[in-house]
Amino acid sequence: MELLAKNRNRDARVGLSLFSLLLLAYIWGSTYYQLLDAKNEAIQTAQKDARNYARTIEEHTIRTLQTADQAALFVSEHYLVSGLRFDLLSYMKSGIILGDILNQVSIVDQKGELALSNLPMKKTNLADREHIRVHMEKDLGQLFVSKPVLGRISQKWSLQMTRRINHADGSFNGVAVVSVDPFYFTRFYDEINLGKHGTVTMFGEDGIVRARRDGKSAEVGQDLSKGMIFKAALANGSGDMRSTSVVDGKERLFSYRKIKNYPLYVAAAIGIEDALAPYQTRKIEALRLSLIASLLIIAFSVFVIAMVGRLQRSEQHALSANAAKTSLLHDLELQKDELKASSDRLDTIVQNAADAIITTNDRGDIESFNHSAESIFACSAKDLLGRNMQQLTPTLQAGSWKLLEAGVLGVVEGVRNGGAVFPLEITTSKVHVLGQDKFILIARDITERRKVERLQQEFVSTVSHELRTPLTAIRGSLGLVAGGVTGVLPVQAATLVKMAYTNTERLTQLINDLLDVQKLESGLLSLTQVSCNLAKLIDEARDVNQAFATRLEVNIALHNPTPDVQVNVDAGRFQQVMANLLSNACKYSNQGDTVMIATKLLASDRIRIAVSDRGPGISEEFRERIFQKFSQQDSSDTKAKGGSGLGLSISKAIVNQMGGSPLGSR
Repeated sequence: MELLAKNRNRDARVGLSLFSLLLLAYIWGSTYYQLLDAKNEAIQTAQKDARNYARTIEEHTIRTLQTADQAALFVSEHYLVSGLRFDLLSYMKSGIILGDILNQVSIVDQKGELALSNLPMKKTNLADREHIRVHMEKDLGQLFVSKPVLGRISQKWSLQMTRRINHADGSFNGVAVVSVDPFYFTRFYDEINLGKHGTVTMFGEDGIVRARRDGKSAEVGQDLSKGMIFKAALANGSGDMRSTSVVDGKERLFSYRKIKNYPLYVAAAIGIEDALAPYQTRKIEALRLSLIASLLIIAFSVFVIAMVGRLQRSEQHALSANAAKTSLLHDLELQKDELKASSDRLDTIVQNAADAIITTNDRGDIESFNHSAESIFACSAKDLLGRNMQQLTPTLQAGSWKLLEAGVLGVVEGVRNGGAVFPLEITTSKVHVLGQDKFILIARDITERRKVERLQQEFVSTVSHELRTPLTAIRGSLGLVAGGVTGVLPVQAATLVKMAYTNTERLTQLINDLLDVQKLESGLLSLTQVSCNLAKLIDEARDVNQAFATRLEVNIALHNPTPDVQVNVDAGRFQQVMANLLSNACKYSNQGDTVMIATKLLASDRIRIAVSDRGPGISEEFRERIFQKFSQQDSSDTKAKGGSGLGLSISKAIVNQMGGSPLGSR
């Protein structure tokens, strides 16, 4: 009988041990695959961000090259007409030739001698320079972009952008030279967040870097021809890849793009360390939770095995009588010491954790409170044990405990001893111990994180205001020149002034969009909502945007008569939303199409306003991101239309603030 009891108890312990091992394997296996998915997701998100940044840098580069090409054409035409009498310096000072991105504008004659320059010059022969020699040998018919060179006159690094000047018979008459600051192409780095190890690079088909910028420095002239990025760009034109930089040896996620009509490429890269930073945070949290769960399972298993051992020793005591009594008491004492040691180890781990760890019952009553929690809430554990968690987190209502079963991660308001309120990030998990539901709350004070976010918002606002002030002056000056205040302009000059004026309007709109985003995120956008006639608002929106539609050979029409009702809106912001919707619809419509505005009365005193077009539509994948900031549909068609990707995000926020509900397109 004694042998049978021993075998039965041994089988129970083995079974419980195997079950515990399987449960631990399941927990750590699940954690591993969840972290693997999180890592892949972080890399995919970073790659997508790099792709969007590359598109933005591509547009910035194309505009800069076009500006330089226009300056070269302008200088060439005036040199052909005026020769050495061409007053280049006056044109530079007047702003007709934009000088904010140009180091130098000059003319080299047919012998290679420096003939004209906006900078003080001395007699210099430049026939040996590549950007002069290529035009002396043949007519390229387009702008040539050189490798970075140190100017003999300006003593600055520059990219020499040159165009051949021909006589009327097509023979060589000289070269128009526009020297562009190479780092102007990478200044956009300061306006975007590529992380600590991110880079922006422009390089040519020869593999030589025209401009490169990272978080520390700006550089030119490196050779990328042996790097994987250069080979991929040369083979594919545009694309994404993960590679190690030949410049600094750091691994990054690259997105590269071919500059249309130019032998140049741009690349935006996000460092792997930066891309995986959110994953590392999540990894630590997941491992911490898995460790706590494992310790609880081990403690529970040890407890049950101890109980089985106690039963076995009790049976042996009954069978062995007094001889086994001393041995049994000794074994029980050993088990007690083991349980205490295990409990002490677990308590040490919890008490010394960096984050606050709090356990409660299913009603929210606090059962344990570690040292970090005491520090965060400025309270001692003995003062809070037995009290309800709602005392520390008033916004977490009692009915919210059912949400905790799913392990919801959220931010709530925490209250310190003394009444100070601070933002608190809470991760929760539910465990079942001895027939009771327990909740483990891991809390973190994110006050400093919020301060950083606020500083970022203030930075965007300050930079946008600083940009708008000089831009307003430039726009006003160009408007006066275009209006003839300084006299009638030549046809070519008038065209360039009109083009510059149009681009200042685009920059002003971009800055206004950035300011609107900052106001919306900080809650500072104020609306003046009054009762307005809907029909008049719709008619005004159609009339104001028809001129833009006409330039694209598109018409705007009403699908049905607008109901004669009053709506409570901010008229100016309403027109801003309609302008965003109508301009998008017009840009993606075919020539001859009609963009329709439809209105329909709904129940509960609401009205639906819909703008529709017959363009290519929106992909299923992009619909989920249509209202996100800087989101643009990934297609060559969309790239050609331009835009910052902020319009729909701003429109959604305005409609929400006016009490509406924006919906995506089908």
